[in-house]
Amino acid sequence: MSKMLFLLLGGLASVAVAGASAQTLYRCGNTFSQTPCGEGAREVRASGVAQPVVPPPLAPIDKKRETDLAARCIHAIRTIPSWKDRDSLKIAVPERATAGVARDVEGRRIAVVPWYGQVNAKNSYGGYTGDKMANCYFDSTESRIVDLFIAP
Repeated sequence: MSKMLFLLLGGLASVAVAGASAQTLYRCGNTFSQTPCGEGAREVRASGVAQPVVPPPLAPIDKKRETDLAARCIHAIRTIPSWKDRDSLKIAVPERATAGVARDVEGRRIAVVPWYGQVNAKNSYGGYTGDKMANCYFDSTESRIVDLFIAP
């Protein structure tokens, strides 16, 4: 039984890996093949297939720059979304992620540096709603904020 399960899982893993890897295709008249099919075969690239974005590893930053970037993130959280009472926001100091991520921004997949924080805002009745995730996404050089996410 365990050997059968092992073989099944191994087969599924190999299918998943094979499906995820890029393959060269050849056009042979009106058909496509993974192997050249003669002198008339043309190598083609699939259009519309998103290429993976591999974020660069994050280099350490000094404390002054870290403080500056966290302050910029707090400013964006405070000013960009519409809040009922902007002055009463409780924003935890955002922390820089340990690794970059790929994110869809303005219709393109780019490498970004996430900063994770939390915000607690007042509702229409004047009561705090509880902490919500508030993430700032800087471009890969951390020169500007390219996206902001506040959990609903």
